[in-house]
Amino acid sequence: MASEELKMCNITGKLIPNKLIEREDDFTLNVIYLANRKVKCLCMFFAKSNGQFIPSELGSAYKGIETQALTELYSLFCLEIE
Repeated sequence: MASEELKMCNITGKLIPNKLIEREDDFTLNVIYLANRKVKCLCMFFAKSNGQFIPSELGSAYKGIETQALTELYSLFCLEIE
């Protein structure tokens, strides 16, 4: 299933002249790793690498944690002024 395959991430970089060598056409690449992953993709990646959980279990655990965190955050900002 091609739709469930993990997507490749972008790797970009900046060429910098290599000062350790006398050649003027020698460069070093400073790599910048850009990953833009969604929760579903992260769950699939972790499930494949770990093997203890299936992606749907990890996804529902994430949703539960997110819901609880939002509830706690909401209750933190709700003040009763009398």
